[in-house]
Amino acid sequence: MSRILIVDDDVTNADLLTSIFENEKFEVESIHNCDMLQATIQSFQPNLILMDIQLNCADGRILCNAIKNNPKNAKIPVVLLSALKPSKFLEIPCAADDFVIKPFDVESLMQIVKSHLTDDVD
Repeated sequence: MSRILIVDDDVTNADLLTSIFENEKFEVESIHNCDMLQATIQSFQPNLILMDIQLNCADGRILCNAIKNNPKNAKIPVVLLSALKPSKFLEIPCAADDFVIKPFDVESLMQIVKSHLTDDVD
């Protein structure tokens, strides 16, 4: 079963995303505080991270780059979510594997997430 880590400081959004992916039989962990990110990655070992860009504690693009610059985490796909205009996504260079614009279509989001998950997860 694939594990998805959701990083969103908006509890309502995190709960919605958690419900969407749990209904599709994914194992989901959500955090609302950036301070918990590295510890949660280490303990939960996600197959994919779904993270908001505009977090109260940090910019998701900077957190994404930190994840990708850590050799232990570099291969974990990171999909960023944001209500920002697409032209604003790249104002901070970012190594994200994909971007999703809010509001999003659930089916499209699911397709994007599944496209980044490999078949060899446990």
